Amino acid sequence: MEERSRNLEDFTKIAKGLAVHMEESMRHSEERLHLVEESRRRRDELLQRMVQAVAVMPAEIVRIDETHS
Repeated sequence: MEERSRNLEDFTKIAKGLAVHMEESMRHSEERLHLVEESRRRRDELLQRMVQAVAVMPAEIVRIDETHS
């Protein structure tokens, strides 16, 4: 009977350890996901700024041509 009780206690400790590990793993996964999303937003913002900068280039070229003509 005492051995069964010890086995149950060991099982309970292992289960608690697993639960803690899973919680930490989930938290780390959520943190990584947040960082990935933040990185995507920043990338999209920079790409949008590049697109806007490129979009005005033809007008700038025409203006330069007109001033040199």
